[in-house]
Amino acid sequence: MKLIRLIPLFVFCMTSVAQGHMLWLAPAEHSLKSGGTTTIDIGWGHSYPGGEKLKEENIEGVFAVDSSGRRTQLERIAPARYRFAPRSKGNHTIVVTQRPGFMSTTPDGRRMGSRREHGDAVSCMHFAMSGKTVISVGSKDRKRSGRPILPFEIIPLKGTDKARVGDEVSLMLYFNGKPLPNVKLKAVDADSARRKEGSWAQEAVSDSKGVARIRLGAKGQWLITAHYEKPYQDTAVCDKDMYLTTLTLTIK
Repeated sequence: MKLIRLIPLFVFCMTSVAQGHMLWLAPAEHSLKSGGTTTIDIGWGHSYPGGEKLKEENIEGVFAVDSSGRRTQLERIAPARYRFAPRSKGNHTIVVTQRPGFMSTTPDGRRMGSRREHGDAVSCMHFAMSGKTVISVGSKDRKRSGRPILPFEIIPLKGTDKARVGDEVSLMLYFNGKPLPNVKLKAVDADSARRKEGSWAQEAVSDSKGVARIRLGAKGQWLITAHYEKPYQDTAVCDKDMYLTTLTLTIK
């Protein structure tokens, strides 16, 4: 499999400067029988599928949305680990969001906060990060995995629970509920990422209808990521908005 060398998507600071950080979900299972439960770990960092521990205070929310749109908070059972106990059949979208914030570049280095906190800022970025996965419960559901939940989101156009090695999956990119064209997606399976840290196996760009297609060429868990930037609404506060979102799925 040909690997594409990773270019860091963005740089920001939480407690220290970190490059290429992402947020993702790693469920123990992507398919459950009715009445079953599973655990879901939150991944954080730039070395998928390893990563670092994301501090709980930086987690904004972890929740599930079923096929009817009902939202349920997940139970935290350990640092960065949650239990999912679905109450209904069908596709369930699991979401984690990080607390958004501002990061400014100043003459003295990068600092958390907007131009209001740092009047000498050379540049400023407002960031928002999220991760999601889809768990099928009680049946093999080939329907799309619901309506947009997040400001920036990747949604499979069909259920992925039957996806096999070599299949091409179609993914819709949404921003504020509308299809978003010309956005780059990158994808890598966990085994390839372990062998060569900081590499991507596939990449694609969403078309005029917001659809991108990724061919999944290996078994195991896959991470798909996308990022989008736009000018911040008030340049006196900050220069740009940066959104980064991920989707994890398992190929058999």
